Amino acid sequence: MSRCEGATNVAPVPSPLWWEGVRVRGGSVLLVLLVMAVAGPVDSWGTSKSGTFQLGRVATPEEIQAWDIDVAPNGEGLPAGRGTVKEGAQVFARHCAGCHGATGVEGPNPKLVGGQGTLASDHPLKTAGSYWPYATTLFDYIYRAMPFVAPQSLTSDQVYAVTAWILFRNGLLEKGDVLDRDTLPKVRMPHRHGFVPDSRPDVTRADSRETSASSLGEIDFPTSGAPEAQKPFLRGVLLLHNFEYDDAQVAF
Repeated sequence: MSRCEGATNVAPVPSPLWWEGVRVRGGSVLLVLLVMAVAGPVDSWGTSKSGTFQLGRVATPEEIQAWDIDVAPNGEGLPAGRGTVKEGAQVFARHCAGCHGATGVEGPNPKLVGGQGTLASDHPLKTAGSYWPYATTLFDYIYRAMPFVAPQSLTSDQVYAVTAWILFRNGLLEKGDVLDRDTLPKVRMPHRHGFVPDSRPDVTRADSRETSASSLGEIDFPTSGAPEAQKPFLRGVLLLHNFEYDDAQVAF
């Protein structure tokens, strides 16, 4: 987990007049639009009697599913399919070698193979095999973002296969192994326990989703609501601007 420090600044807010100003870390006028969307409809903003803005439509289950493709470390979210090391070699040669080299080390893009045992040295080599703690993360990244010139163009079978080939090249699979939604989460990565919770007080604790207020920035956002609602509302705005959407929903 990392921390990004940004300068505290004031983002100009054009209207309405009772918005005196918003001060956030890494602030942006975009916050105004986000607050308008999350805070909910207000009659003075011209909403309909149904309480909505009458914009857009409800996403269909198929449209939501097209975006809901992330894979958790424990394998939750893995799609159906299967792939072998042999099949993965063919997928890699066709879709990946142009950036990572024929065997995953030649480049010009980062190496995918090797580096085990180097992380504590003066010249650590961070690859999928030496640094990444979960094999499922390798699948997730390829599935969502690769190949670079055509992300999400590979089938589930192709992603399982190329994941198997990369793990094989790192000595983590046998040549005859098959990867699928059951076998992939069982692959144990060398650096599985190489990450520790961030103990700093200004970041999210490992045992809690609550984000420390000191890490969110500052805000001056007077409203006409009840005084007891002001504190959670301000926290919700800050969480929203810091992309902590789940915590923001709870605060609002």
